[in-house]
Amino acid sequence: MTEGLASPQWTDDQVRLAASLLVDEHRPARFCLLGIIRDTDGGVVDLELVGYGLQMPGTAFAYLPSTPRSRTTTWHGSSVRTLMTRHGGDDLLVHWIDQES
Repeated sequence: MTEGLASPQWTDDQVRLAASLLVDEHRPARFCLLGIIRDTDGGVVDLELVGYGLQMPGTAFAYLPSTPRSRTTTWHGSSVRTLMTRHGGDDLLVHWIDQES
């Protein structure tokens, strides 16, 4: 074995610290989507829980369970903003459960 080429071994504490820092850097943020219920004049009269999701670096995923008016679906996009623009427009609100990453 050639001296100087051997890589140092990480201690258990160093592995835990590195894992914690890596996860913190790439932590997903949970959110829920709320549907806006409007009256015939366009005024907001209620909100309904539509689904839940995760915002991760560079991607977002939302799960919308079935309701009496819709079937179960999943949405994927580059961000929550993309999902909202593509699928809901002004009829959806996002509520962050975790601080947005």
